[in-house]
Amino acid sequence: MGHIKAGHVCGDSMDLIQGTPTGSIRVSFGYMSTMEDVDRLISFIKECFLEKKSAIPIQNQAIGKANTSSPDDVSACSVGDDVLSTGAKVTVVSSNSQASVVLLENIFLYPVKSCACLKVTKWPVGDKGLLYDREWMIVKQPSGNCLTQKEEPKLCLIRPKLDLDGATLSLTTPGHPSLVLPIIDHSTSDVLQSRVCGDRISTIDCGDDAARWIRSVLGGQKTYRLIQQHPSLNRTDTNKKLLSCANQAQFLSVSVSSVRLLCQKLNNCSDHLWTVDGLLARFRPNLVISGCAPFDEDNWQEVHVDRHSFVVTGQCTRCQMICVDQSNGLRNTEPLVALRQLRNPPQQMMTFGIYLTQGIKKNII
Repeated sequence: MGHIKAGHVCGDSMDLIQGTPTGSIRVSFGYMSTMEDVDRLISFIKECFLEKKSAIPIQNQAIGKANTSSPDDVSACSVGDDVLSTGAKVTVVSSNSQASVVLLENIFLYPVKSCACLKVTKWPVGDKGLLYDREWMIVKQPSGNCLTQKEEPKLCLIRPKLDLDGATLSLTTPGHPSLVLPIIDHSTSDVLQSRVCGDRISTIDCGDDAARWIRSVLGGQKTYRLIQQHPSLNRTDTNKKLLSCANQAQFLSVSVSSVRLLCQKLNNCSDHLWTVDGLLARFRPNLVISGCAPFDEDNWQEVHVDRHSFVVTGQCTRCQMICVDQSNGLRNTEPLVALRQLRNPPQQMMTFGIYLTQGIKKNII
């Protein structure tokens, strides 16, 4: 019934819902079949396909601690095999059909859109991307439009914690008490309409306490609401793949070598000391790749990580968001200027990083 509520119908492209396969198989038994045949089939399915949850507990009942210098690294989450893990080998296929092997260096997710990141070493993959990535967002009232760091840089100081076992989202920021919200199925709640990049999406309000907390953190006289994407009313991209509250795609990937090259350029022409980690945070990626040359990712067409396959759906166009220092919310235009000089785009748009959409899982040999 959960799949039906999520909009799944026979013949559609939804092969995963909340990390659970939606497919089915048909087995036929003949006149000579016996109960031993049935028992043998059931044993085979249990041994080879039944997914058991790990008993590893969440550390300190929360993932990620408030830290203004860098994201925290955690490795424990109660999940089965449907995860991405740092250190995994990544096979990339370029436009010339040549394959090469690189490494998954970092994994980041952003539970509340445009707020601080959560750095993990292992995380479940859902049908919209990393589980709970950009599941929540802060919207302006009465328009319902999403609030981003372009308008309010202080959003980067709101740090999320996710407790998968306890099913809670916690938000922390310096000088304020924590806000703790339950992660529950709101499929029966009233539906609100919000906007992300011009798209109307169905959402659920997280309540007055959350709204008061957001207003006390951001200050001023404006009214904001914290909302969660409705689990049963789906938003899709142009390829009919499910989307969270992300701008354009399920995943955003950048390479360490490209960030390092930009960092070198900045340090050659700036009095400010730039670091690779600090610069990387400004680009807000999900998957960080190492082991390739700078901007090799521009020519990739496919990315395969363990059983997960992704199609490259485009390059990420950059704007003034990368001017915000994610550790303190201060603006500095030097990264944007240096990126323009480094990329030297023939048009006004500058790109950095690639969009990925998950496809059919398969084993890469």
